[in-house]
Amino acid sequence: MLTRSARRLVIAGVVLSSVLVTTGCVGGLPFPSRPALHEPVSITVVGDRISWVQCLGRDLTVNYVSTRLREQSGAEREWALYTAEGDPDELIEIPSGVPVNLAESFKGLPVLHENDIAVSKVDGPVTVYLRLLGPEDGVEMAFRSIDTTSLVEGKYIYYSGEMSDEPCGMERE
Repeated sequence: MLTRSARRLVIAGVVLSSVLVTTGCVGGLPFPSRPALHEPVSITVVGDRISWVQCLGRDLTVNYVSTRLREQSGAEREWALYTAEGDPDELIEIPSGVPVNLAESFKGLPVLHENDIAVSKVDGPVTVYLRLLGPEDGVEMAFRSIDTTSLVEGKYIYYSGEMSDEPCGMERE
């Protein structure tokens, strides 16, 4: 039986190994290392459906997209609004500054999950999860505690929580 300190050391080693492998920091493994982009994305709605805008100032090329919505009150439900994943050579370009239509913007990628959820039918506040992966970049974000009444077409919520009429006016670090 391992002592308490030996168990802690083993657990720390397992956790560190897992972090290194999943972030692609271990050379020679088949996990590409991509910069994680956290701020150049805003959330909005188009036709009462969740949408988002990437604000890199260039096209974002991806072969995996996942957008999820979670109620934080009421029934506390969570939906995979849209998940699609293609082979490494199946790439979709997402233009900068343009709201995506989850049902239309990713045609060409095999759809894994799709739920047509109207924002007006969801109890707020909500969390919107976004994950995009491509050969060059990766985006992983959670927009937490968004009041559903603030999700209005033509208004954009930045990662900071600030609301704006501009999809890409957020401060960059």
